[in-house]
Formats: sequence, C-alpha cells, structure tokens
Amino acid sequence: MNSIPHMRAARIHAHGGPEVLTVDRIPVPAPAPGQVRIRVAAAALNNTDLCTREGAYGRPDDPDAATGWIEPIDFPRVQGGDAARRMT
Repeated sequence: MNSIPHMRAARIHAHGGPEVLTVDRIPVPAPAPGQVRIRVAAAALNNTDLCTREGAYGRPDDPDAATGWIEPIDFPRVQGGDAARRMT
C-alpha cells in the first residue's frame, strides 16, 4: 500500500507545442520553510505558461534560445500559474 499522497499536475516535458503537455499523477510536494501549500480547485494556463512551454522568451545573450521567462528551466515542469480554491 502506498501512503504517499498524490495529486494531478499539468506538466511540460520539453519546449514545444501542446504535445509536450501531459496531466500526470505526482507526489504532493512538501512546502519548504517560508512556503505554504494550498489545495487548488481549478487551474488555468495563461500566456506566460504558454510562452514558457514554447521556449519563446530567449535570453539577453541569445535571443533565439529556447528558455523560460527569466532563465533556462528544468523538466518536467508543473504549469498553471493561475489557481483558484473554493473557500469553505
């Protein structure tokens, strides 16, 4: 029996089109000191998420490089910067 809690996460596995986006079952991350964890009821992909997936931002030293918004990113990467939670 697996006692580790899991969640569903939209992740990208490389720069590219929609084909690199998957919904995966992954372990629930533990918050680091100074962080909090929230239960998300709905998430959305915004333009920053889409451009990150496409690698469209470039770098100052190489504008044509595939990278994230600020710097190169690690894969797989959890996407969905916009999140909502229903208050009970």
